[in-house]
Amino acid sequence: QGQLFEDLKASLTGPTTMAHTTAIAAVEASNRCGAAAIIVITTSGASSQLISRHRPRCPIFTVTRHAQTARQCNLFRGVHPLYYGEPRTEEWDVDVDRRIHYALDYGRKANYLHTGDFVIIVTGWKAGSGSTNTLRVYRIEDGESKPIIAVPSITTFND
Repeated sequence: QGQLFEDLKASLTGPTTMAHTTAIAAVEASNRCGAAAIIVITTSGASSQLISRHRPRCPIFTVTRHAQTARQCNLFRGVHPLYYGEPRTEEWDVDVDRRIHYALDYGRKANYLHTGDFVIIVTGWKAGSGSTNTLRVYRIEDGESKPIIAVPSITTFND
């Protein structure tokens, strides 16, 4: 399967888009760290399709607020579409954190994810389609939900 990924990467010619580059990086990171899953926060499903095209070894949990996008993502290899119907929050980063935790909860309940596993999280830098450019490697911890994307307020720096 690793050879297939390398062949797919080699077949790309010229510069790639920001989303495509992020998709390749997500698959590469998942292979290198042995991630249990890739979590994609998406509006249109395009990021999930790009990641799926490179055939990662782990499942792809796609979280979307759009039922049609969730249905369409069923067509992509290895994608588990998750429709997230909760109301939006005021802060975008808090809302993204909630959607990530929604995917983590699904993965635990479906027995894909366990404490200590790595997951790759793919998001955009802002709300809406066309902004996918952020990748985070996250280790699943026990206990209560801690912020993943949202940054708690920093009162002092110890540099």
